[in-house]
Formats: sequence, structure tokens, C-alpha cells
Amino acid sequence: MILKAICTGLFLFSIQSSAFDVTTYILLTNQQPRYQQPVNTSRVCENDPALLEGNQQLSSDGCYKLLLSMKYLSENTVTKEVNFYGTEIDPNVIYSGHGQFLVTVDGIEVPDLNDGTYWRLHQLRRPFSYDTLSQGIQKLEPRKAVCKLAGPAMGILLETCYLTYHNDQIIHDEMRPVYDIPLNCLYQRKYQPANEKAREVARGVMETLRTIDEFSLGETGY
Repeated sequence: MILKAICTGLFLFSIQSSAFDVTTYILLTNQQPRYQQPVNTSRVCENDPALLEGNQQLSSDGCYKLLLSMKYLSENTVTKEVNFYGTEIDPNVIYSGHGQFLVTVDGIEVPDLNDGTYWRLHQLRRPFSYDTLSQGIQKLEPRKAVCKLAGPAMGILLETCYLTYHNDQIIHDEMRPVYDIPLNCLYQRKYQPANEKAREVARGVMETLRTIDEFSLGETGY
């Protein structure tokens, strides 16, 4: 099958600039279609009342916290959502092994991702997940519309679990939009990290999540 040949390959995306160079490797080892069973929502921290506040602490069953969310937008409607979850929200914590992360597309877990892919997403979110490295998230002013294309404005929005530290301890976290890209000329960008390196890393993360989505479609025709 063509799909199997693709999924066993190494996919390389490079984000290059004079200040920064980040290379995203993705090795997908699917042997079965991606869309099999939805994620058990009891595994997600947001559904655990004990974690509604101070959710940097794990529950006893090691539930998953939403770390990255990439949303495909048509006007103000989310048409697809690719999420990255982990059992630890601090990006400075070293990846400890299998079972620490998962990726979902519209609530369905993507199986058999290489551990290196999880580690890369975990590391790459660091530069745009707190003020010290991102230098804050800018909200961009709307530009004058020059596009006459018919139809809805379409773009992709990246959100991250944004952290506030005090004395090297996380005291607050919340999902915040940090970067977006247009899919047509009608879409007006709204967010970006103030730091140039953080912007480039955010683009790399989006390419990684898009590649996971595209090359793990399975054989369901989704």
C-alpha cells in the first residue's frame, strides 16, 4: 500500500532563518488506520474536578493535560482540531518515556506515533509557552482588506498551555492563542509571539501537527 510506504518514511520539515534553525522529524509507524476509538475522556485532566485549580499537579491516575491545540478555522467556526496532550505541563521537565503524551484529531487518538515525535513537540512548545522566552504574545492590528476572494476566511490557529512562573514554580496556566497563519487571502492574522525565534518554532510546531494529521489519515477516507 502507498500509505504504508509513506508512513514508514522519514518526513523532514526545516524552518530556517539567520537567527534560528529547527528541523522537525516525523516517523509514523502506523500499521492500522488512525481512526479507531475515541479517547477515553476520563483520562483528560479537564474532566477531573480535583484539577480544575492548580492543575499542574497530576491526578492519581496520571491524566492528560491539553498542551497544544491547532484549530482549522472557517470564519469563526472550528472545522478540525488537532490536540497534543501530556501528563506534565512544564516544558522544562525531561521527557520520561512511553505513555506520557498523546495526539488526537477531532477527539480520536492517533496511534503508534514515534516517541521522538512526542519529545519534539514537548520541546518545541517551550519558546512560546511563557513570557521569559516568548517576550509576550502580540495581538496584531487588522490590516486593510485587499482580497476579493469569495467565500469564508480560512486559517489555522495554534493555542498553547501558557504558563506563569514565580520563583521557578508554575502558579498559573491557561490555554492561549499564540500564533496563526492564513489559508486564504481573506484571513487576517491575529496573534504572534513577540520573539522572532518563538514565532519560527510555533510555525515548526504547526507543520509537525499538520504532517501528523495528513500522513495518519488511515484508510477510512476521513
